[in-house]
Amino acid sequence: MLYVDDDVALGVAVQRALRREHDVLHAKTIAEGMNLIGATATFDLVLCDLMLANETGRDFHVAVEMHRPDLLERIVYVTGGAYTAESQAFLESVPNARIEKPLDIKLVCRLVAERLANAPRP
Repeated sequence: MLYVDDDVALGVAVQRALRREHDVLHAKTIAEGMNLIGATATFDLVLCDLMLANETGRDFHVAVEMHRPDLLERIVYVTGGAYTAESQAFLESVPNARIEKPLDIKLVCRLVAERLANAPRP
């Protein structure tokens, strides 16, 4: 799975929490996330922060839609609760799940397990 968030400490925490059962890559920018996705990389699940430094989850969504639309339904947005009007409109326009920060790692583990159990295999 892929976790896109500019918060390095949180990225490390998510990797540590999930590493026993999952391979987790952490990208700090959308460009880094898209480089990891590439043309053919397969991720069962992608967690993406809604508000990154100078970037948004919407920007990530647009990039995935253009280059890897097969991954769109696998994205779960991570929100800090402070939405801009644009971010709120974006979240209302997409069917993707979302989870709130501060992250409850047990909730993240449960979400990952549920999503992967119900996800079609690539």
